Amino acid sequence: MSGERQEERLRVFISYSRRDTDIIDQLAAALDVAGFEPQLDRHGTSAGEEWQARLSEMIARADSVIFALTPDAATSTICQWEVDEAQRLGK
Repeated sequence: MSGERQEERLRVFISYSRRDTDIIDQLAAALDVAGFEPQLDRHGTSAGEEWQARLSEMIARADSVIFALTPDAATSTICQWEVDEAQRLGK
């Protein structure tokens, strides 16, 4: 039964700036309690890594996307890429 419940949960990708991790952790916990399955990228990005492919797959698997608009996220090129990718994928 618990496996069935897990499958029913809507997956929500959260686009956010690393500088906002504390508030995003609270948002993710609230979404979890409300019955959603929050999807966050906790790996960060590094030179030479294929981060776009990893994030694109996470966004594609999500049922919905939340863009946590904060001053830091608004100026993040990676957050902007995530928003553009979500739009491209029709999220």
